[in-house]
Amino acid sequence: IITAAINTNTTQTYVAVGELTVNKSVDKLYATVGDNIAYTVLVKNTGSVNATNINFKDLIPQSTSFNTGTVAIDGIPQPTFNPNTGFALSDLIPNQYHTITFSIHVDLLPQSEKVENTADITFTYKLTPTDNPVTITTHSNTVTTLIKIGILTATKLVDKAYATIGDTLNYTINIVNSGNANCFD
Repeated sequence: IITAAINTNTTQTYVAVGELTVNKSVDKLYATVGDNIAYTVLVKNTGSVNATNINFKDLIPQSTSFNTGTVAIDGIPQPTFNPNTGFALSDLIPNQYHTITFSIHVDLLPQSEKVENTADITFTYKLTPTDNPVTITTHSNTVTTLIKIGILTATKLVDKAYATIGDTLNYTINIVNSGNANCFD
């Protein structure tokens, strides 16, 4: 039996990964019909390779509408951009990020009584310059705003169908709130 120890050279393998982290926030937890809701989306390259051909898309929820001209990327207004149809973002090197902001308008009370929203980012990366490109879609977290509204219905009743001069009429007014918020003043 021969016992021997063999020392070899050390090798390193570079592990490359294409990854974007998408974090979405909303300015209101509660809103009502007629309010504007503002969104902020942070798109950060948390991978180890460049993210290219980046496309941002954010479908506008039902019962709301996009406020035209409110998109800004990294603080720079982009008045012709619309998140509902999507738009391109510039490439990101590792640890670089984009901040996208825009707002929507609450047009109607949604059936679910809430507005939920998520952004989607599609991008391409290559592990090495000679590799084929890989395309990935990353989704943000979902943000929720509860929509509160008071819906008042008033009904007026009188105690007599016919009256003559000198009669006293007594009226009863019933007010019913069929909404999901308290009404006052």
